Amino acid sequence: MNAIQLLLLSVLIFGLGAILSLLFYKSSRTARLVSGAAGMLAAVVGLMGAIAAFVKQADPMTLPIPSLFGQFVLQMDRLSALMVGVVSIIAFASSFYSISYLRKYESLN
Repeated sequence: MNAIQLLLLSVLIFGLGAILSLLFYKSSRTARLVSGAAGMLAAVVGLMGAIAAFVKQADPMTLPIPSLFGQFVLQMDRLSALMVGVVSIIAFASSFYSISYLRKYESLN
């Protein structure tokens, strides 16, 4: 997988984690663990994409989305890779912290 595919996979994992945590709304412990684990996994995949783009310039990806103004192209250069890396590290830390932080709200559900 190239860097852009890893980045899109990361976004997909974040979205799936959010949907899964909503499906487990009756068990707040399970929802908390699922959302935290999915967030950490997505952050790691995003960081892998950032490292891949930083090491080797990723080829642009043209998405088949109809547009009046032209093609929809995703491209990641080294500055984008740096920003994605920083965001991924922060996302991992916040997802890890959220697992224990949200424990005190289990009794409210």
